[in-house]
Amino acid sequence: MSRSAKLAWDEGEFGLIERVRGIFPNADLTDDCANIELPKNGTILLTTDAALRGVHFPKPGKYMKDGGFRAIAGAVSDINASAGSPVAALLALEIPPDLLLSEFDDFIAGVATFSERFEIPLVGGNITRSKIFGATTSVFGVALEPLSRAGAKP
Repeated sequence: MSRSAKLAWDEGEFGLIERVRGIFPNADLTDDCANIELPKNGTILLTTDAALRGVHFPKPGKYMKDGGFRAIAGAVSDINASAGSPVAALLALEIPPDLLLSEFDDFIAGVATFSERFEIPLVGGNITRSKIFGATTSVFGVALEPLSRAGAKP
């Protein structure tokens, strides 16, 4: 690693949160709990999906944007598979000490690309230290008539 490359944790937890806020300016990231208004009719759908670097997307830093896109897409696909419409997402990041700030920014940019394209706001989450980089995305959705795997047919 180059001595001039800045590490993500050099920013500190609140510095990283501010970087996320810069990409998601409409997200209220001030509380530990998001408040979401839901339609009066239908069923609430909840899902969570993990994405680990080296398991769900390659380790080299050049794939971080793809990893961010995949992190939210995986959880949204669960909502869609249940005949639901996604409403909002939460993102919990596990950040190792050697993660470069540029890698962090690329990952968040991938999340933002998906979020903006499919109009699924990021409404909160968590950042913590870890030995490897990972992201856990939780997505909330609604369905008037949800489908389950029990009724699946070829």
